[in-house]
Amino acid sequence: MPVSSETIQLSTSTIDLYPNPCYSCRSFFVRNLPEDNQYTYDIFSSMSTLITSGKIEGNQIMLSTNLPAGIYFVVIHGDGFSAVRRIVVF
Repeated sequence: MPVSSETIQLSTSTIDLYPNPCYSCRSFFVRNLPEDNQYTYDIFSSMSTLITSGKIEGNQIMLSTNLPAGIYFVVIHGDGFSAVRRIVVF
């Protein structure tokens, strides 16, 4: 069986959500999003249930209601781009 030693370049993203953790948040800011792109988001509970989706306006995710306390995963989608970040609400 052939063995290969190949170097794989992994790019780490600096995209960040804040405030995180937060207390009873209705909005989050997204830091370091590449410009010139339209972004959407999906927020999932820790049980993989879709909580809400929407469009990122500028660098802000606005929610219609406060998220209950818990751990959530925010999936940010763009043209040929996606990132997953965890947020904690208490």
